[in-house]
Amino acid sequence: MQKDFTAEKLSQLGIISKWLAGQMKPHTLVLLQGPLGSGKTALVKQLARHFGYAARRVKSPTFSLLNTYHVGRFDFFHLDLYRLDNHDYFLLEEMKELLSGDRAVLLVEWPEKIRLSELSSLADRLISVNIEHDGKDFRKFRICVN
Repeated sequence: MQKDFTAEKLSQLGIISKWLAGQMKPHTLVLLQGPLGSGKTALVKQLARHFGYAARRVKSPTFSLLNTYHVGRFDFFHLDLYRLDNHDYFLLEEMKELLSGDRAVLLVEWPEKIRLSELSSLADRLISVNIEHDGKDFRKFRICVN
């Protein structure tokens, strides 16, 4: 299934996150793709907020690599792979372990930095979020759910 959204400002991400939340179940892998500043972490904040988690507590994992949030019926494992220079076998193994949790949802920014084919085959649901950003406020979201 594919769904397209547009947002003229980040405050409109609530509509997108509400729809996205309805597509999630345990063992979901969410791939967040888009340029720097396109709203990947902002979307994760709104998604967590949808499940009753304080959005202000969601931070970009650019330097920590992984942040964990217990949101409603899910455990969000939010990864940012931007700073990786090449494929990291040990990180991939850790991601497999995280995805195997009963309440696990992996949200991965910059997924193109690692070979995810092994990981995506373990997911019960794969969601790809592609964000196009005009450099100002306008964004296009293409979400594919498999």
